[in-house]
Amino acid sequence: MIEAKRTARNAREGEEQLRQYIAEISAKQKFPPFGFMTNGLHHFFWEVGLAHPRSIAGFFSLGTVIDAMIVTRIVVQFMGQIVGLMLLRKNAPGMPRPYRMWLYPVPAVIALLGWIFVFATTQVDVILFGIAVLALGFVAFLLWSWNTKRWPFGLVEAA
Repeated sequence: MIEAKRTARNAREGEEQLRQYIAEISAKQKFPPFGFMTNGLHHFFWEVGLAHPRSIAGFFSLGTVIDAMIVTRIVVQFMGQIVGLMLLRKNAPGMPRPYRMWLYPVPAVIALLGWIFVFATTQVDVILFGIAVLALGFVAFLLWSWNTKRWPFGLVEAA
């Protein structure tokens, strides 16, 4: 449960409201819930009835999270699409395509170099955070695929 207040207010002003929320949730489940109180700047973790609210100092700033999301998008979408296009053109040259890229591969190479520059000039900690989140998502995908017996762990029938 998260209780959020405006930045101008103290995050702990939501303590009683969070206590009420947790009491309602506790009545419906068999394990004790926990909560967070925040005003966007200060964050507290609270196990109601077990401990006092504790300050959390390890959250990433909003700017770092946004930068990491942009890094992930650059790697997956922008650079991935360019490399995918080049691989498709190389591996399936006779495949009909509904469009043509004028002066191919020059625009694709220029775009790829531009995205590599943007990626390379990003702070190292942001790159590592973005790549770590991307890797965590990949592991989650593999676990889900294995659990549901879908690609790459399931048998793929030929069309």
